[in-house]
Amino acid sequence: MVHPLEAATSLGHYVKTLLRFMLVGLAPIRVTPMAWEFALFPPERAGIAQLWPYLLAFVALGGAVLWTFRRERMLLLVFSLTVLVAVTFGHLVHAVGVRHWGVTYLAFLVCLWMLRARGRGPSWVAAAVLALGTIGGAEALVMQWRVPFSMGPATAQWIRAQGLTDMPIIAAGDAQVMVVAGLLRREMTMVECHCTARRVVLNTARDGFRRESLPGAIVDMYRTRPAGSVLLVSIWELTDAEQVAIGARAVTVTRLAAFTGSWTDEEFYLYRLAGGS
Repeated sequence: MVHPLEAATSLGHYVKTLLRFMLVGLAPIRVTPMAWEFALFPPERAGIAQLWPYLLAFVALGGAVLWTFRRERMLLLVFSLTVLVAVTFGHLVHAVGVRHWGVTYLAFLVCLWMLRARGRGPSWVAAAVLALGTIGGAEALVMQWRVPFSMGPATAQWIRAQGLTDMPIIAAGDAQVMVVAGLLRREMTMVECHCTARRVVLNTARDGFRRESLPGAIVDMYRTRPAGSVLLVSIWELTDAEQVAIGARAVTVTRLAAFTGSWTDEEFYLYRLAGGS
């Protein structure tokens, strides 16, 4: 999670956010089965000088949009404002991901419909941009046949099979783990917001949560539960150092299972927490 306004003064963060909305939004072609590894995804740690291939692609796609709506300035304004608002939100408020970048494609498609309604058919340039999105969509469809979209169903099924459904559950990575909560039809206690729910709770208590605070948050949540064992469902595999940090606070950690191999970030690690007071 990124705290609102934390990256406000970072030019690099703004540029990368803009590039992702334009490049991945209009050309969502993947290079691996993982949802976030796109051919035109600017690396998080890349410096501005290393972004020139992505900037060239941005100029090409931006030029295609300008050419498509060159005679309809109002439609160009609608598209530009949509992208500007989305990028500003991603830069200042929330570190957005793949599920948000598609708003650029939707804005382009809506503007094309409006262009056609005004009696102007889309050009071959617009058709080429749409073809990139079609290729990305077809690729995602094929991946769903080859690789699970989410490991949530497998995780929930394992919990039921092991008779752990009624066990107190702590969720780490609530936006993803709530998939499991929904499938189990029960609530979980989430470390990000220190709250209990069956769905993601979008409140300010979640803002600013960082991985380095995970061990302490897990122990704090464990101690709010009734005495006995607690099931931890996490999107993060606990490192040796994190397990030591948890153990140092008189809570033992036992790894039970791992469910990985999806092409999204919905992969889960299950642990049993015990001891402490």
